[in-house]
Amino acid sequence: MQSTKTACSAAGSVELPVAKVNRLAFELSQAMTEWCVDLADGGAHPDLWKAHVFPSNFTKWPVSFEHVGSPDPEDRIDVLFHQWRNLKARSLDGLGDEEVERHCRRYSGLQKQIGDLKPLSVADLAMQYYALTDDQTNDLPDEFEQRIYRMAGVDVISETAS
Repeated sequence: MQSTKTACSAAGSVELPVAKVNRLAFELSQAMTEWCVDLADGGAHPDLWKAHVFPSNFTKWPVSFEHVGSPDPEDRIDVLFHQWRNLKARSLDGLGDEEVERHCRRYSGLQKQIGDLKPLSVADLAMQYYALTDDQTNDLPDEFEQRIYRMAGVDVISETAS
């Protein structure tokens, strides 16, 4: 006859489904890091892919991969957003007409680039929204807009003061 202690110890060694999914997802993530570098074929920037994994009884092909792109800094909303914010904060006092025009072209160009990219996270989406609604022409409630700014990493108080 098995003791309670032995039975509980044996039951404790069984991997719970949630633990198994987390472990396998982490292992997949590690393997995909190497795979993305391998797919880049020696390029400076590895390809970026993401996995879609569904329960095996949900579909005939439960695992698929989506090409997200290259993490080239010129293709990342966060990098472009910080460049755009730096331009936004820059004072134009004392600049000549040609310099102001160049500044405005770069500012508008970054805004367009940010808008053209596919957001890969909620933070990207928030940064994209912030950049594209910079002219303050929206009808969103202030509280909602402030949440978006916080997700974008924007200090709401300093932005509203300027």
